[in-house]
Amino acid sequence: INHPTYSEQPMLVFGAGYDKQQYENGAANTVGAGIYLVDAKTGDVVWSTDKISFDGTDSIVGRIATLDTDYDGYTDRLYAADTGGKIWRVDLAGSNFSDWSAFEFASLPGPFFYQPEVARSYYSKVTSYEENGDVLNVSRMTVPFEAVVIGSGDRTNPLGESNDNLF
Repeated sequence: INHPTYSEQPMLVFGAGYDKQQYENGAANTVGAGIYLVDAKTGDVVWSTDKISFDGTDSIVGRIATLDTDYDGYTDRLYAADTGGKIWRVDLAGSNFSDWSAFEFASLPGPFFYQPEVARSYYSKVTSYEENGDVLNVSRMTVPFEAVVIGSGDRTNPLGESNDNLF
């Protein structure tokens, strides 16, 4: 992360855990809906989704996908999946924790017990056309995008037939 205090410190990023009661019995979630960044040396919580507006209510049990979108050497985007079938995108914009945000990126048939996989790519977008006589001038712009893929299935009951396992 690109934060003045933590930019050169090793960090751990992980989901808040598994709430067996919520998943198996449909009970209200009491644990597991959140993401944490922890100082790897001290174990201190540096940041969590508790500090921002985060509407997640289901357990995040899989690893968190990290991405450096501007290639400056710092993670600035996270993708997480929860047991309710949602994929969350967390933007770690800038060096101020108060500028960080999370939103529901997708809502799909779940549950998700594993991390989403993210691949950064680019496409060439035509931005304008101009006609000069018989010649057509085309302006193009390279636009980045993230391809996000995930597989579903019930890790707590891998042989069960009540859930669809999809990719």
